[in-house]
Amino acid sequence: ALVEQWLSINQSNNTPVTDVVIEFVFKPRRGIPGDSNKIPEYQEKLKTYLSILDSQLASTTYLAGEDFTLADISFLAYNHLLLTIPGFEKSFEEHSHVQRWWNAISQRPSWQKAISSPQL
Repeated sequence: ALVEQWLSINQSNNTPVTDVVIEFVFKPRRGIPGDSNKIPEYQEKLKTYLSILDSQLASTTYLAGEDFTLADISFLAYNHLLLTIPGFEKSFEEHSHVQRWWNAISQRPSWQKAISSPQL
């Protein structure tokens, strides 16, 4: 049930991350420049969102408990892209539990293999 809950959160409430990725990754890939005037607004919304994740991760190793699950996997791609965008690359640093979780999941050999592909 907790995995399903976090999958739903990622799908429905991850807009602070997806908005940034759309603006500064996907729009430029289509030849539309991202609007840098939106950076402060996006950073503020992202900070609020990451505080919620940080609260959860203060009491668990992973989102749905003590085991790495599909819930964690579902956050990998967009968070990876987020951290490649200038102005957002240090977004997790002031959220120590999110940073710890991100370091743990993003260093997994399977994810490292996935991001070595030029498509991502």
